[in-house]
Formats: sequence, C-alpha cells, structure tokens
Amino acid sequence: LFQLLDEVQQEALGDFLEVERDQINRQQRVILIAATYDYGLLVATEWLSEKYGVDIMCCRIAVATDPETKAEYLACSVVYPAPELTTAAVPRGRKRSTSILKWGDWDTALSIVGNTALVSYFQQQLKENREAYLLKRILHYRLEGKRRWFVSARRAKAYVWQQGRFDGDVEFWRQRVSKPDDVKPVKNNQRIRFFIATDDDFRRFHQAVTNELAYVAWNESVLEDEIDEVEVVDQE
Repeated sequence: LFQLLDEVQQEALGDFLEVERDQINRQQRVILIAATYDYGLLVATEWLSEKYGVDIMCCRIAVATDPETKAEYLACSVVYPAPELTTAAVPRGRKRSTSILKWGDWDTALSIVGNTALVSYFQQQLKENREAYLLKRILHYRLEGKRRWFVSARRAKAYVWQQGRFDGDVEFWRQRVSKPDDVKPVKNNQRIRFFIATDDDFRRFHQAVTNELAYVAWNESVLEDEIDEVEVVDQE
C-alpha cells in the first residue's frame, strides 16, 4: 500500500495510524455483518478462532420497530462469540498487549535510531532537561509558555512540527535546513512541518528556536492542548 502513495500521502497515513511502518498489518480483526448466518459459516468461524486464533466476530442486524411510535431502528446483536464470552474470551495462542509504551527509557528509545547526529542532539537536550515526551520520542520547545515546536525522533531523521505561524516562516526555515523543499504549511496553513537530519540542521534549528525567534511576532494564537502530538509518528 505504501508503494502506491507519494511521500506526502505516506506521511499523512503514517501520522493517522500512529505506528511505525513495519508494525502495520501485523494483526487483523474480522467482523462479519449480515441479517442471517447459515450453520456452515458459523462452524467455519469457530474453527478459525479456535484453531488459528483469528479474531473474528459475527454480528446479526435487523430492523426493529417501536410499537408506540412506529419508529424503526437498526438493531445489532453478536452471534459469535457468545455475548457472555465476548469480553472475556482471548483467542487461543495469542495474547493482546495492554501497553502502548514501546520503550521504558530514552536510551532504549534512541537505540534503534540510526542517525548519530539526531541521537547526539536528543541526548544533549535531555541532559539539559528539555521538556520531552518519551512515548513518541518528542522534544518540546516553548515560547512564553506556549508550545511552539516539537521534534520527533525517527530512525533516519527528525520530524519538526511548528505550532502557529509567523510572517515569512516557510522561507525562514528553508534557509536553515538541508532539504528546504520539505518545509511545508499543513493543517489549513496553521502549522509548519519539515525534517532535520544533519549536525548543521540540528544546530541551526536550535539556534533559531532558542535565540533568533525568541521575540518573533506570531500571527495567531496556539491552542494549548495535546492534539498535535498525535500528528507525529515514529515511521521511517
């Protein structure tokens, strides 16, 4: 699927899924929906679940009518597995993960990153107690208390997300990164995203966000929430 998409589409899909590319399609779930089921299909469903651990469910739909109002509703009931087992059953031979944390500390999180410039920069920033989010390998940068940038570590480069806009920001960043064409407005032109990968990229980025842009005039306010953290994924 990824081979059918261009780079921008790959980024968008990866961001939506919030997983690394090699984690996509590792586990499937099958939900069958029909008005009726024959005996053979239900037997096959049970066989797939019991023998191969397929996460499969059969749901029956029907139209129900309220006798007083005559309003019609679409009713759905679970045929397989039995309703009383649905919440308790775990497919044989497979355990579900209850934790989404893929690493317990920053050393482990950075150990799979192949870019030494990126690792060195992150280690230095963490040593200086930079605000960070381990789950998604993110460093935060604030101005006047507001999160204006965050940098997410990937295997070969870092993904930078700028919250809000200032006049000339696209050209400003294009003059400071090794791949200027990657600097693009996103989110209805309310954000900027780009990538940094080299020692010079990280040095210029740090100089900009901690010094050059300290007193820049922003065109709009930044919503102080966690929504944009979801935009970044650890994907090659």
